Amino acid sequence: MLHVYYHRIRLIPRRSDAPGGVGQWYVNHAVGAKGELMRIGIPREVKTLEGRVGLIPAACGELQRVGHQVCVESGAGVLSGYSDEHYRALGVEVLPDAASVYAACELIIKVKEPVEGELALLRRDHLLFCFLHLAANRALTVRL
Repeated sequence: MLHVYYHRIRLIPRRSDAPGGVGQWYVNHAVGAKGELMRIGIPREVKTLEGRVGLIPAACGELQRVGHQVCVESGAGVLSGYSDEHYRALGVEVLPDAASVYAACELIIKVKEPVEGELALLRRDHLLFCFLHLAANRALTVRL
């Protein structure tokens, strides 16, 4: 069974008088299951009409600043207004497809629950961070 964790990363809004001002985020805590730094992946959302991205470039930059490695699927942020160059400028590795992201990373951060094609990419050792509406989808509950 895939272990689903929702408490491993905590992004806290900065105070208005802090560097970066309101609306910026900083990483409070993010560790792997054994307490080590993580390789974090953000695939492009594939659900119909879903234009959000799992993490914006600034949040990825903060994760990298504290030592994590972050990968994003090419085009993942486009519908949210972030190009691949926004991510690259902060040192985030841009990978060509979802399969590459899932293969390279331990923690997968998405907005919506995984769909059929993504479920095939999940491994038993993955940590999944996303919204899950399992009450409406028993098949997904059983599969995860």
